[in-house]
Amino acid sequence: MQNPANVIDGIRGSLNTIRVTLQNITAERDQYQNLLNETNERERVLIQQLRDMRNENLRSQRLLDESRTQTDRTARERDNAQGERDLAMLAYNNERQESRRWMFSYRDKDRRVQGLLREKFAKQLLYQRDTNRLQQNTRRLQTNAQNQVNRMLVIIARKQTRIGELLREKFVFQLVIRQRDQNILNLQGQILALQNNPPNIQRIGMAGYIPPSFSGNYDEDIDYFINEFRRYLTASGNNLANNADRISALGFFKSCLKGKAGEWLEREIAGKNWELSNIISTVNRTLAQLQGDGQARIVGHLSPTAPAGLNAQLVAADAGAGALVIPGHTVFNEDWTPAGGKPTSKVVCAPNANLPNRTVVLADITLGQLIDYFKGNYPTVRQQYQQALFGITVQGSDSVGSYYTKLKKIARHAKMGDDEFGRRFLGGLSPDNQMEVRRMGLSRPIDEIFSSLEEIERYKAELVSGANPFCNPSNIYNPLNHIHRPRLRS
Repeated sequence: MQNPANVIDGIRGSLNTIRVTLQNITAERDQYQNLLNETNERERVLIQQLRDMRNENLRSQRLLDESRTQTDRTARERDNAQGERDLAMLAYNNERQESRRWMFSYRDKDRRVQGLLREKFAKQLLYQRDTNRLQQNTRRLQTNAQNQVNRMLVIIARKQTRIGELLREKFVFQLVIRQRDQNILNLQGQILALQNNPPNIQRIGMAGYIPPSFSGNYDEDIDYFINEFRRYLTASGNNLANNADRISALGFFKSCLKGKAGEWLEREIAGKNWELSNIISTVNRTLAQLQGDGQARIVGHLSPTAPAGLNAQLVAADAGAGALVIPGHTVFNEDWTPAGGKPTSKVVCAPNANLPNRTVVLADITLGQLIDYFKGNYPTVRQQYQQALFGITVQGSDSVGSYYTKLKKIARHAKMGDDEFGRRFLGGLSPDNQMEVRRMGLSRPIDEIFSSLEEIERYKAELVSGANPFCNPSNIYNPLNHIHRPRLRS
């Protein structure tokens, strides 16, 4: 059996050996760690040098590309110069050949000129003979023409006398027509007064006022139809004062759309809701609240399709600034364009629904929304807008006032600026009016040009109708008073 003391000494020796070995391993680890740190530092330096070399390579590549571009440009300029020189040489050679040809043909031309001179002399002799004969015939024709002119002057005098009588009759007829039109206007005013009188309306049934209708033809004026519809509502006693009146008027408005317009109503409006495509349903306010206390609360709740400047307008608005985006129930003056109002088949989504990915969708379509969409999106209206934008709208046979009003209406709906409107107005005038505008000067304001053209048009109409005092038949020149009547021989 071993001595325990020896075993302990052996263990102590092993421990010392292990401790020395561990110290050596620790020292080697530190050496390896230093080598690893040096290696990492060298790697970082090499990476930085590689990046610098890459950037330098890119700069060299750009310089090389610029040099190539400059070389290509120089080559093209050289080729162009070479082509111009070749063209100049070709032109010079052609000119030289042409000069030689003319030089060689000069003798033939000289002989031809001599022959032409001899022919000219012979023709002059013939011309002199024919001139004498022509003078004799001319004197005879002048005598006959003078006799014919005298007879024509007598006929013209008789016709002018008859024209004067017809002008006087026309002037009388115009007075009668004007008086008749005035009487019609007076009667219409009386009828309208009777229609606006509630007791009389109940007794006479709107005095025979015919309900307006719109068939959707190109020559029908939408604004005129809407004004007539508004007059009919006023005459029938519907002032749109409450929701029931507006619902009743909506049904009546739909019944007034006939033919193509009725088909458009069925296709675009029937069974649909009203979407505000520029507003997200996170406003946390009801529609009535937004209409009542201003709309600055909509800031930050606009959809990506909203106009760029709309948010800034809302930020600048006071709390009671009124309907900037969402109009009230004015019916005939509502503008839903800033809110992106349009018919939709989407389900209803209130402004306070708090759905960040959904736009506001109002239930059904009110009369004001329908009229606003109808005025700007009916097919004939959109066609007129496109014609105006592409310069197709012209005066044609319309009067200046009618053309100006039509283009002004299109410009208002198409958001056309004053300069653009002036350019399209002048470009669409009739040729005669464009000449008048150039006489006035193109630098004048459009309103002044329009007023001057209307005055010129009115003056021309007076000249044609005889209403102008200078066209009085008594002031017309009568050639019978200035004819020299020869004395008859006895």
